[in-house]
Order: sequence, then C-alpha cells, then structure tokens
Amino acid sequence: MAFERRRILITGAGGFIGSALLKRLCDLSPVAVYYNTKPRLEYRSLRFVDLCDEHAVRVLMKEVRPEIVYHFAALTSPQRNENDPELSRESHLNITENVVNNLPEGAHIVFTSTDKVFDGSDPYPNENSEPRPLWLYARLKLECENLIRKRVPRHHIVRLGIVHSLGEEQAYMRQSEVKSIIDNAIVNMRMGKKAEIFNNVERCYVRISRLVDLFNCLLDDEHYGLYHVGSPKMSYYERIKQLCMEIGIAWQDLLVPVSGTATPMVQNLNTVKYSSTFRIIFD
Repeated sequence: MAFERRRILITGAGGFIGSALLKRLCDLSPVAVYYNTKPRLEYRSLRFVDLCDEHAVRVLMKEVRPEIVYHFAALTSPQRNENDPELSRESHLNITENVVNNLPEGAHIVFTSTDKVFDGSDPYPNENSEPRPLWLYARLKLECENLIRKRVPRHHIVRLGIVHSLGEEQAYMRQSEVKSIIDNAIVNMRMGKKAEIFNNVERCYVRISRLVDLFNCLLDDEHYGLYHVGSPKMSYYERIKQLCMEIGIAWQDLLVPVSGTATPMVQNLNTVKYSSTFRIIFD
C-alpha cells in the first residue's frame, strides 16, 4: 500500500517525540492529536481530544479509521508520575486502554516504552529479560506494553534509552515542560555557559532524528514485536562531550564533570535484536 494512502494517527503530537514525527510525516497528512500541549507546527489536521474520554476516542477512531497509530500520549515527567498516581494511571494505562479498545480491526500500533522497566541489576538486558521497574512511570509503561502485546497483533513496542536532540528541543518546548538534560546543556554551552554533568551515571541514548527515521520505516514494516533501541552505554558526561565534538562546541572549559546519584546508576540495553532487523544505527 502506498504511503500517501495510509490513514495515520499520532497521539501526543505536541510532545517532543510526537512533534518531531509530525514534522517528518507532514506530507502524508497524519491526523495529529494533542491535549495539554499543542504542536508549534502550523498544520491543518490537528485534533484536540481528551484521550481519557473513551467516547471521544471512539468517535475519533470512527472518523479517522487509522491503519497505523503512533501512540506517544503519556505523562512524561517521572516526578509528576510519582507525585500524582491517579493522574499517572489515567495518562498511561487508561489512555492506552481507550486507544486499544477502539482500534479498527487489523490496525497497527507503534508504542514508545522505556529502559526504566529495568532496575540496573541485569548488565545487558534483552527483550526476554525480566522487567523490574522501580518507579510508577515504568510500571505503567510495562502494563501498557503487556496490554498491547496481548490485544494488538500488529505492534511495534520500542523501549528507549535517553532521547535527545542537539539542542533544537529548546526552540519549541514550552517553559513548563520537562527539558532534556542533554539538550539543556548544549544550549547553555552554545551561549558560553558552563554545564555540570554526571560522569558516573551511565545510560544508552537515542537521537530524535534517528528515532523518527525508524518510525518512518515502521510505516511499511512487518517485523512486529518488542525492541530495545539505544546507543552503546556511556556516561552523560561522555555523551555530551561526544556531541560537542561532533557539532563544533569547544567543551573543554565548559563541560564540568561531577558525581551524582540516580536510580539505577547504570542502565544498559541489549540492542542486538533491533540492529539485526533494521539498518538505522543509534550511535
């Protein structure tokens, strides 16, 4: 089926990932759903929909009849999830239940999950490793994963490391939204400000540009299932240093290594399944 004939729906289209994908797929005329945050992009097919309202979701699905849904709508701030468990459950599991319950038969769903489903005890977890989420955000993401895997045969569930751009995020993220540590550091360093960054907390990383390349590829992909996506593990400090060297920021006097605490301190991802299936490299 030709891409231009696809009926595409993006939830959470005003968020970091949703906005980036909307820009990429704009010519394919996806229907873009937002609630708290409206995309900055001027776009004709925006829909304001409360996805917690099952009737509203049912009406949306009947109108759009999507063949593929990129489901990104969620409460992304870990602290807000912990502080407001009721809102957290509504924003993850309830919304996902409404989407799944009203998907047209045979529809394909792409869902973003998180490396936080692990607690750091497994040094190299793959897709078959036992999840051990420590925080509510990750527990609810895992519940959503299980719901989708059980109910929607045509699914891609993508567990992500730390998602970032090269500072462009700050250009369109609203002041009240969570900012990427990496993007915030790059923006400050471009202005000659110092950035204190943990050199003892290690994660895998995902460039937003490569992620939307992957999502574009998934429009026509039938390798359904669960995938781990991210770069080789490194510290926040080493990651920002790597990016500075790549984009020409003189980091030596601006990037300040400091020790910090996080839970877990180290979280790796085994991405062998992803890399053997797709050609897009996350470095």
